[in-house]
Amino acid sequence: MRPRSLDEVVGQSHLLAPGRTLREAISADRPHSAIFWGPPGTGKTTLARLIAAASNSRFLSLSAVLAGVKDIRVAVDEARQVRLAEQRGTILFIDEVHRFNKAQQDAFLPHVEDGTLVFIGATTENPSFALNNALLSRARVYLLKPLQLVDLEQLADRALSDSERGLAPAPTLDPPKGAVMAPQPDRQTDSTVRSRDHRASDSGTSDQGRILIDAEARRLLAEAADGDARRLLNLLELAADLAVPVAPERQPESGPQSGSGADSGPDLGSAPTQGSRLESAPALGASRRIGVETLRQVIEGSVRRFDKGGDAFYDQISALHKSVRGSAPDAALYWLARMIDGGCDPLYLARRLVRMASEDIGNADPRALAIAMDAWDAQQRLGSPEGELALAQAVVYLASAAKSNAVYLAWNSALDEVRKEGSLEVPVHLRNAPTRLMKELGYGHAYRYAHDEPDAYAAGESYFPDGMAPRRYYQPVERGLEIRIKEKLERLAALDRAAAAKHE
Repeated sequence: MRPRSLDEVVGQSHLLAPGRTLREAISADRPHSAIFWGPPGTGKTTLARLIAAASNSRFLSLSAVLAGVKDIRVAVDEARQVRLAEQRGTILFIDEVHRFNKAQQDAFLPHVEDGTLVFIGATTENPSFALNNALLSRARVYLLKPLQLVDLEQLADRALSDSERGLAPAPTLDPPKGAVMAPQPDRQTDSTVRSRDHRASDSGTSDQGRILIDAEARRLLAEAADGDARRLLNLLELAADLAVPVAPERQPESGPQSGSGADSGPDLGSAPTQGSRLESAPALGASRRIGVETLRQVIEGSVRRFDKGGDAFYDQISALHKSVRGSAPDAALYWLARMIDGGCDPLYLARRLVRMASEDIGNADPRALAIAMDAWDAQQRLGSPEGELALAQAVVYLASAAKSNAVYLAWNSALDEVRKEGSLEVPVHLRNAPTRLMKELGYGHAYRYAHDEPDAYAAGESYFPDGMAPRRYYQPVERGLEIRIKEKLERLAALDRAAAAKHE
């Protein structure tokens, strides 16, 4: 079912609509080096083949999983021979190009530069990370998007109606005996979506062996495909093998006694009207139907698009973290469900929740860290799926809690200063003195024990290295418990100022 022309391609209108750069380049026979980046089943290989066909170029294909530098050299030699013998160019298509190492990527760069070949690569990984800059500078990157539900439903219809490459029955030369012409049902109102007919010239097609699909099953199929055309066709083929035969449905006989009401049978003598299709009552009994239950069996256990360690993985964990930070519990639950459904390790998610509790909530609600740790412990003790409920509970609490990144900012500031200032000595009065020698050296001398001071606070005492002015890394926010913390720190700062003024 791979598209044989641009008109057969569904989706990717941002690239292939009239006036778009890629469409215009193909139409004008000006192929250029490109990188098609997108999820599986979105048409990367198809577009490369269509570009080659439209430009009358020789199409060479390599897989980066299996090919090496030697294979690239062979392809380059073949491209030179084609140019000399046939006076036409060559398009070298490399699937999974991100799997090439730097040396392999560099191997064909000179030949792209001198026009020996046009390079087209396909990748599911972010080219910014997976490909070297020299290659990126010589190729234009095109982002392919997952197919929408309407695109996938259109593909399912096409596969069910195509008798040459799809699942529709082969056309017959003569209509079956007793066949009648009936209007084609409206797909939007009919509860069963039927495959489109293919009419031979001056004849009809047999409905025998035709596969029907319920509208709801069709939608479930598109949803299960998750933007992947290849997955949709694979699932449809499996569902077709399990399709249930449809019971015979014979048309009521027509005759002189038949009236013109809604229940009267068709006029066997009437000529077929434009847009009508051949319906055979006996043939209906031989049709097969894909219902909702059948499709549920096929898609059971399938997972959504998810690539551990790839862009989809990091994009989704980023969305989860930002939803928690943005106090959006429902969105956070959605992304948690997406990652769990995609096969992400729940313990990884538990660790990330602990990070969120400290980074984005901190002392505005210290209970958040405890709840995140409890959820991690519950997941370790119970496993899946029971432990996932504890993760969901933690996600909702973290997203709903008061937010503060004051500790996160303070920690980063302290780290930055430590790295700049180097290894400053610990002041003598703060050093521990467990031995007589250390005491004789003055370790711990003049240290003020805070519990012996008024309000258990040694006002004016310095705890920074000698010569280093006091710093204020931690700036509590006016949210949650940090409101109280801020009030206390301001009160202690006032005591420090008063103690300093007394000693002046």
